[in-house]
Amino acid sequence: MKKFFDCYKCGVKNRMGDESCRNCGAPFQYNCPSCGSPIKAGEPQCPKCKNALTWPFADEEQAGAEGKSREKRGSWLMPLIGLVVLIVIVGAGISVLMQSSQKPAQPILPVDNSSQPVVIPTTAADTVPPLISNIAVDNLSYNSVEISWMTDKPSTSQVLWNPKGEYASPTPVKEALVTQHTVDLPDLKTKTIYYFKVKSVDQNRNEAVSEQKIFGIGVDLGQTQVIVFNHSMLVQDIPSTGTTTYIKGEIRNTGNLPVLTKDIEVPILITVAGRPASEILATLDAPTTEMNPGDSIKFSAIVPNDTDPDYLVSVRITEQ
Repeated sequence: MKKFFDCYKCGVKNRMGDESCRNCGAPFQYNCPSCGSPIKAGEPQCPKCKNALTWPFADEEQAGAEGKSREKRGSWLMPLIGLVVLIVIVGAGISVLMQSSQKPAQPILPVDNSSQPVVIPTTAADTVPPLISNIAVDNLSYNSVEISWMTDKPSTSQVLWNPKGEYASPTPVKEALVTQHTVDLPDLKTKTIYYFKVKSVDQNRNEAVSEQKIFGIGVDLGQTQVIVFNHSMLVQDIPSTGTTTYIKGEIRNTGNLPVLTKDIEVPILITVAGRPASEILATLDAPTTEMNPGDSIKFSAIVPNDTDPDYLVSVRITEQ
C-alpha cells in the first residue's frame, strides 16, 4: 500500500490513514482492497469480509511515540531525582538547626476531625469567700487579748475593732495564707467593752467578714436581754377597708451584749372569747442590723378580724 496520496480537492500530499486533508480539511473515504466495502481510517480489518488491513504509518507512529516517551522520561527523570535528594538534605539540615535553637515545643492538642467543636477544659475561677468559724477570745489580761478563728481555706488575718463598734481601728493585715488565725490586740483600756469582727481574704481576693462579737476588759458582760418597753392597741376606722386593729410598741436592749435584729422576734398572743388563742409576729422598724446595749426599736402588728381582743406581747432571741 502506498504511503502518501494527493488531496482530491487542494492537491496537498496526505498520509495513508488520515481521516481528512491536513490543508483544506476535505474528508477521505477508504475502501477495502479485497471486497471494496467502505472502511474507516486505521481499522485493523474489513468489517464486512474480515480481510486484514495494513496502514503504513500505524506501526511507525506507535514505535516513534514510545521512543519519544522514553526519551522524554530520560530527559527529566534524573534531574528530578537529583533535585529531590538535594531538597531532603537541605530540609534535614534546617530542621537540625531549628531544633537546636528553639525552645522545647509545646504539647500539641489532638485534632478533632468530627463535626463537633473541640472543647478545651478550663478551670472555673474561685469566687467563694472563706468560711469563718470557731471565733474565740483567748489570753484575756488587763490590757490585751488574742483573737483566734479558723477558715476552710488559706487566707489572710485581720481584726476590725473599736470600743464603740465603729471598727475604725483595724489591725495590720497578716498576709500569710493560713487556716488557723491569731491576732493580738495590745494596749487596751480597763473597764471597757470592745466590739470586733474578724476578716479573711483568700488568694483570689474573695473576702469574708464575721458577725460582730464583743469582749470586756475588767467588765462583767452579763447576759443578753431585750425587753418589751411599752405597747398599746389602736382601733382605726378606714373607709375603704373597714375597722383595723393595730398593736404597737417598743423593745429595748437592757443587757450588755449587742443583738442582731434578725435574731429578735416579737410574738403577740391573741385571745378572743370562745376561740382558741393564736399567735402573730410583729414587724420590727429596725434602722440597723444590730441592736446595741441601750438601743430601742419600735414594732407594730395588725390583728386580723377582731377589734377588741386580749393580747400578750413578749420578745425572744432565737439564737441565744
